[in-house]
Amino acid sequence: MSLQVTAEEIEVNTLRIEYLGTLFKQCGTDPAVGRTNSVILYSALIGMEALTHAGLADLRTDLGSLLETLLVAS
Repeated sequence: MSLQVTAEEIEVNTLRIEYLGTLFKQCGTDPAVGRTNSVILYSALIGMEALTHAGLADLRTDLGSLLETLLVAS
């Protein structure tokens, strides 16, 4: 199974991750840690959306908990 990713999708995802990195930096997180946290948070958002649609997660609560964990760990 091959997943086709367009240049536009890569650009949008990159911009979103960079934006999250900026927000982590504004919270005082080291840029390298912020980049990692951004990827973790963005990946979780994508996965939690699917889980929410299946009734297996509460997007707002679960994503908020993850964000809090990432900020405390930074």
